[in-house]
Amino acid sequence: MMPSNLILKGTVSSGMGRAQKFLTLEGYVNQFEQLIGYEPFPGTLNISLDSTSANITNTLSKFNHIKIHKWSKNTTDYGSAKCFPATIVTFSKEHYDEAYVISPKRTTHDKTQLELIAPVSLRSILSLDDGDELQILVHNL
Repeated sequence: MMPSNLILKGTVSSGMGRAQKFLTLEGYVNQFEQLIGYEPFPGTLNISLDSTSANITNTLSKFNHIKIHKWSKNTTDYGSAKCFPATIVTFSKEHYDEAYVISPKRTTHDKTQLELIAPVSLRSILSLDDGDELQILVHNL
């Protein structure tokens, strides 16, 4: 039987700043608003997973998820993504429940990197810095 949650652990890390561009594109924004109920903050929270968590991320492929469909504008094709609802738990046990793990089909990240979206800046609202430890509870829909 598939678990209802997957617990991943890691530390906050800086990304490359590329998600900001994609998260503000109309073709994605419209789908996010319709499918997850909000327009994401223009940027992701990047997590460097510990080795145990990185080794179990393949379990996510068996989880039910929200599909963001690929789309095109002019001559450019934009890829699909999977979104998994998630709860973030900080070192001080603060919980944030409106996040999603986003797994783009096209990515430069390997399985040790996780990206989270939310309607707010997760770094700001949770007072996070690079190196802060987090738990991410990924929920099976």
